[in-house]
Amino acid sequence: MNRLLSEPLALRTSAVLGSFAGHDVLSHRFGDLRQTRFPLFRLSDTEWFAADHPMPITETFVDDQKTLGFDVQIRGDDVGNTYTVVRLAAPAKPGAKISASGLGRRDPVSGELLQNPADIMEFILRLAGRDEVFPLLRAECAAAGIVLAGSLDRVQSIRAWLDEIAYSSGAIWTTEAACLYPIVYTGGRRVDLDRKAAYSVKPASQLDDTADVLHLSYDMNDATGQPGQFVELTASPQRFGGIVVERTLRWLRQSANAETIGKRMLARMAGERYTVTYSTDQYRMRPCRWTRLVDHPQWFAPGDDPTLMTVAVDVDLQTKRAAVTAETVRSSPAIEVTAHSIALPSTTSPALAVAFSDGVATFTAFDQHGDPVKNALVSLDGLPAKKTNEEGRVSFNVAPASPPRAHQVVFAAPGFLSQTLQIFL
Repeated sequence: MNRLLSEPLALRTSAVLGSFAGHDVLSHRFGDLRQTRFPLFRLSDTEWFAADHPMPITETFVDDQKTLGFDVQIRGDDVGNTYTVVRLAAPAKPGAKISASGLGRRDPVSGELLQNPADIMEFILRLAGRDEVFPLLRAECAAAGIVLAGSLDRVQSIRAWLDEIAYSSGAIWTTEAACLYPIVYTGGRRVDLDRKAAYSVKPASQLDDTADVLHLSYDMNDATGQPGQFVELTASPQRFGGIVVERTLRWLRQSANAETIGKRMLARMAGERYTVTYSTDQYRMRPCRWTRLVDHPQWFAPGDDPTLMTVAVDVDLQTKRAAVTAETVRSSPAIEVTAHSIALPSTTSPALAVAFSDGVATFTAFDQHGDPVKNALVSLDGLPAKKTNEEGRVSFNVAPASPPRAHQVVFAAPGFLSQTLQIFL
């Protein structure tokens, strides 16, 4: 059945497993979820549903405490569906919250994790009885090293799920194509339009969705509903008076991906950006396609041939003419990563914010109430540990690297769990 994109994604519920008080969604998991947690729902006092497919469970938690007393079972129903159940060694106390970590769905042919954004989007469409594919997005994400991890775990429309995946990877999509954007055009297929191919060209300065500072949250912990990390990016010069915006990429996990995607997002928000409308006889024009205006008299800057990303196309089949809306980022400021934040995995540990500027990494530790943690020991890359001051801060000299280089941070403080973390500076 080819469902409309506005319809809810058809996920099974616990009703297919027997008589249960609630109708919980049977979740699908994707990517590497070993460093985060997702909630399980109760089948019995000792059995908890994990995923509507086979998956390895690497850790299980009762409330926020890791337990070793569990095993994993792969079960099947009468119509051939298989699913994953976690069985606890002892019954959980009433009201306990059970969560787990693990590795999500795999490609049935290659055996590889489904973590490329295009693969996840195509899985969603197949689940909806559709057959659209996104080869360009798959290739672009593979080349950029963009991978996602998360869960189809709630009722929402097919379109909303696809938007969520695409946004987390810094992409735009239609049913005919998908690609990373905003991104500088670097070659490949592009349609050149001169004065005879594009007419009624109207550029307009785009001032919606502008910002000079971007706080990008990611690494969502589905068991708590809170992102585990954020990165702050700052534009220079600031064209909009220091406007700060906050965005969350629910499926993004890796710091290097967050920096790369965040820089592209802020380059668009903080740049000189134009919406361009025009008409063309090339009625086969489609969204997510690059075009270029070549020596066009209706473009306001003579000698500047802007490359445009096609956003929307309205085709008149009778006249075989298309009304096109496109966007171009004519210039962008320099974008710098000005802070990182890492929320440590356990609720009994504080959060650790990392600001990096002029070769100095400053770490600030604060507890769950937002108060600074003083006298905590912080070590960077095996260097002697330093104690945080009254403001919870400690600093290390770090040589800048492009692309950012991985560093190991070890954190310890009285009354908190010790943690070893990886950051990119």
